[in-house]
Amino acid sequence: MRTRHISSSDPVLPRSEHQPVLLHEVIRALDIQSGDTIVDATLGGGGHAVVMATHDLEQARRWDSVLCVNRRQIAIGPPEQVLDRGVLEATYGGAIVEIPGTGPGDTVLILGPGQRGLASVIAAHVAGAKTIIVTGLTRDAQKLTLARELGADHAINVEEEDLRARVRDLTDGRGADVVVEVSPYALEPVAEALWCVASGGRVVLAGVKGFKPVPGFMSDLIVTKEITIQGAFGVTSRAYEQAIDLLESGRVPVEKMHTHDFTLAEAETAIRTLGGEIDGVGSIHSCLLPTPGS
Repeated sequence: MRTRHISSSDPVLPRSEHQPVLLHEVIRALDIQSGDTIVDATLGGGGHAVVMATHDLEQARRWDSVLCVNRRQIAIGPPEQVLDRGVLEATYGGAIVEIPGTGPGDTVLILGPGQRGLASVIAAHVAGAKTIIVTGLTRDAQKLTLARELGADHAINVEEEDLRARVRDLTDGRGADVVVEVSPYALEPVAEALWCVASGGRVVLAGVKGFKPVPGFMSDLIVTKEITIQGAFGVTSRAYEQAIDLLESGRVPVEKMHTHDFTLAEAETAIRTLGGEIDGVGSIHSCLLPTPGS
């Protein structure tokens, strides 16, 4: 594997975060080969980066876009080496660490055991949280088991246990210092977050709900408990950098989050699998892989 250095001012690289770039142009201009890692030393660890996953270089040349992460590093390699980066980077340091200020001694409650929920477990654990609690449904048994492997101290099946009572029991009646809601489209967890957070605690809402109103949302709890509520959507370059460093350290088995690969022709099956619509098949993280000529 080669490590090469480039200039941050190279015109072939994106000028801003998430700006699309033709992948084949990057490959040609930088003379990239499979397995290369290209580092911009002039930024000293800051700036932006591009991460690309390929089965082989010839296949990569057929792709028409590149994922811009933070221009600190460009990595070309097999999908299993980088495909989980986006999941962890999207949450690490943002919804779970930077926004609520999670740190040593905190009790963190994560509502939702999906990709972002599991990434939140990892980030909270690294940040030094004292107790990490994750919730899910009966169908999420595989995800809740993995959450424990990744650092969660407790996993609650909300269909079998009373969430509020269980959180009170685990926190000696105080509630969680930080509650992170990352369940997509589920409305109830938003309202439950206010009951489960401690007085003076922080709630981060990071799961979109399709612009639907939340039944049972009791605003008086925000006032009487002096709760701080923040939304999480974007990601800072610092969060990306921390996520990449953690992944490259190999300390966390993030590859366990990846469960399925699909071709573009199987896109519908991939979506249904990820949505839990196929009986007996559970997916945590699925990858849609282009095939030559697609």
